[in-house]
Amino acid sequence: MPQRHRFTLHAAGAMAGFAVVLAGPVLAKSGLETIYQSTSGGDYLIGTHANADGTVFVVSTVGPHGRGQILLLTPSGNAYTPSTIKAFACDSDGGSPSGSLVADTAGNVWGMTQDCGANDSRQGTLFELSKLSGSWTFKTVVQMPQGIGQEGIAGSGYGKVAFDKKGNLFGLAVLGCDDANGCGKIFEVPAAVLDGSKPKGKVRILYNFPKDSGQPEGLVRDRNGNLFGVEYAGGAPHLGAVWEVSPPATKNGAWTGSNIHQFCTTQTTGSCDDGYGPLGIPALDGKGDLFGTTKYDGGSHTGNGTVWTLVPPSDGGDWVFGEVHTFRDPQGGQCTPTTDYGLYRPGYDTVLDKKGQILTFMEQGGFFDPCGASQSAIYGGLVSISPVSGADTIVNNQFAVQQHLSGPHTIFSSPSLLGSTVFGTSVQYYDAGSDVYSAGVVFKITP
Repeated sequence: MPQRHRFTLHAAGAMAGFAVVLAGPVLAKSGLETIYQSTSGGDYLIGTHANADGTVFVVSTVGPHGRGQILLLTPSGNAYTPSTIKAFACDSDGGSPSGSLVADTAGNVWGMTQDCGANDSRQGTLFELSKLSGSWTFKTVVQMPQGIGQEGIAGSGYGKVAFDKKGNLFGLAVLGCDDANGCGKIFEVPAAVLDGSKPKGKVRILYNFPKDSGQPEGLVRDRNGNLFGVEYAGGAPHLGAVWEVSPPATKNGAWTGSNIHQFCTTQTTGSCDDGYGPLGIPALDGKGDLFGTTKYDGGSHTGNGTVWTLVPPSDGGDWVFGEVHTFRDPQGGQCTPTTDYGLYRPGYDTVLDKKGQILTFMEQGGFFDPCGASQSAIYGGLVSISPVSGADTIVNNQFAVQQHLSGPHTIFSSPSLLGSTVFGTSVQYYDAGSDVYSAGVVFKITP
């Protein structure tokens, strides 16, 4: 049921938060285009994955059976045609899919469900999306075993997976808690299980995170087999950390892990100089440098979130931390337009484009008219950050400006990149002409 709502800010420098989306796809700005709208306001679009053939997978929370679904958007001229690849029904195929999908080297796409499964295990499943004879098909590959997740918590928070060169798959159960360890377990699914040559092979736990891990999120893998991610509340100050888990140095040895950076170990005037509250999966470049974001602080009490980097150690030293960019506080009563126009609080995965620029969505901020008497707030945007200079550029921040511009509003999923085109989803859509909010959409941003 569409909802009407009108809101305008009349105080210079003020910000407002709200949710929005539209009924009827149009351009919200040159380069920002709505390509699909959910058929139900309660069926949230939680993830996208852009395929090399130009199609886009979309994960939603409900679907026809109430347990989520995977849609396929196929380009047809200037439009996209939706079709259902899988509607989950809490059977042996699982239910409640994760929003993260990952492609292997052959172009097959892998994902996990958080719940249900065969024999009422409720531990979720690992599935594969393959293109056979020109059509995409769904197949459940692994029933996740008991002991991976936390007892009584379905699936325990599976997220993004990663592959090694041999085709082995690595994953993370965020809430895999037990009395001896903390929360979080890294597991491996052997390539022989994935390709069917040993379908009864075991999923094995490689590493248990310690009790102070603060629920790890991840993961990305470097060329040496090391796995990385973040902890929103990990580290000694419990304000966030970046972790590394490494394969054994000797055959049959143990996997080892540690935090390679702990946020907010230094403070100026009561704030965290390097930021705190890292969110989203970090990005890894060809040199092994890590890039990610924090949601709060940074820049000696001048920031509302940061973009950070960690450079690998040399000669056995420590990782070198750097603050690439600080998103400045939009408050303060000053009318000083900046390149980010008050965009602040990144809270999504970080990706690198073909030029090595850092791309991420911003959770809040932005003004339609940063210095006008009536400043209408924009809830989020896509920014591009130079990893060298730290300079930021708004790629697109015209997300449903109240009373000014129609478009997707309140970004929901992390960015998915195909070439130079970025895909994402929103909670709702806002129609400025009728001042009406409607169900969430999939959007794309092109250069």
